[in-house]
Amino acid sequence: MLDIGCSCGFFTLDIADRGAEWAHGVDLRPHNIRQAQFLAECYGIDNVHFDVSDIDGFEPDEQRDVVMNLGLLYHVTDPLRLMRRTYQLCRAVAVVDTICRRDPVSAFFLRSG
Repeated sequence: MLDIGCSCGFFTLDIADRGAEWAHGVDLRPHNIRQAQFLAECYGIDNVHFDVSDIDGFEPDEQRDVVMNLGLLYHVTDPLRLMRRTYQLCRAVAVVDTICRRDPVSAFFLRSG
C-alpha cells in the first residue's frame, strides 16, 4: 500500500496496524515524516516505511496493489497530473478522496505582482 501525501501517517499506520503486509507513506514535508516515524516507533509498527519526497520524483521499486490519494487534490496546482501519477503507481486499486465544490476554490491563491 502506498499513501501519497500521508501527512503524519495516520492512514498509513492504521492500515499497517490492521495487517497490511507493507505500508509506505510519502509526504513532501520533512516535519510530517518525522512525526509519522515517531508514531511508528512509539506504537511498534514495523511493517511501515516513510519517505520525504515529491510524488513526481518518487520512484518505487514496483507498483503497489493499493494507492491512496486522500485529501490531496485540492492542495496541488495540477490535480490531473497528480491523478495520472496516482494511477501510474497503482497496480489494482486507487482510493481517491477530495472535496468537490461548484465555486472555483483552491488551497492556493495565485496572485500576480
